[in-house]
Amino acid sequence: MVTHLGTGAPFGEVALMSDSVRTASIIAEESTDLLVVDRKLYNRSIKEVLAKEFQEKTNFISNNNLFGNWAPKYRKQLAMAMYKETFGYESPLVRQGDRTAEMLFILSGQVEIQVDPSMHPHQYPRIFKAARENEVEKLIKKAATQRQVKHNKRGKNRTSSTSGGGMEPNLPVPIKRRDTSKCTRLCHLGVNESVGDVELTLELPT
Repeated sequence: MVTHLGTGAPFGEVALMSDSVRTASIIAEESTDLLVVDRKLYNRSIKEVLAKEFQEKTNFISNNNLFGNWAPKYRKQLAMAMYKETFGYESPLVRQGDRTAEMLFILSGQVEIQVDPSMHPHQYPRIFKAARENEVEKLIKKAATQRQVKHNKRGKNRTSSTSGGGMEPNLPVPIKRRDTSKCTRLCHLGVNESVGDVELTLELPT
């Protein structure tokens, strides 16, 4: 079993496009209604569009370093399995916390990666349970310790230099905890780069 196809999903276009035999068997899992496009209608109406899209995917795979060592037959299978989607400006491709289901490759355009670190303990509790304390907490404690040492040195110097002792040393400015509830912009990705490879590689569920 390779995959399931639902309402609106086509199949059989690869065989018509390449004039080859069927590459797989399709079995209905329930009573299913189909719209059939024969070869004549296909050649007259949608062959040019699908052939152009298939060539775009083939060129993309050939130019992507990730698939440089793949055998030609596997590249072709990948091109047949891939499908193209178009997203408008500022449309979310995926949202943090969504289930990891696919990997996206950028054919054209640019995307921005944003992350909310405060969600990670809830997304991956086992990872954070193994850690004794959050890295943010470590940084805050380290910065507080360094500032307290500097303040103590400054206070000693000021006390020794004042004669009446009426002036109080300057108190350190309290360290504000970084607001991790807001998303942080990490980077931008462009053509031939991918989204979701980290989650799939590390088998992260979200």
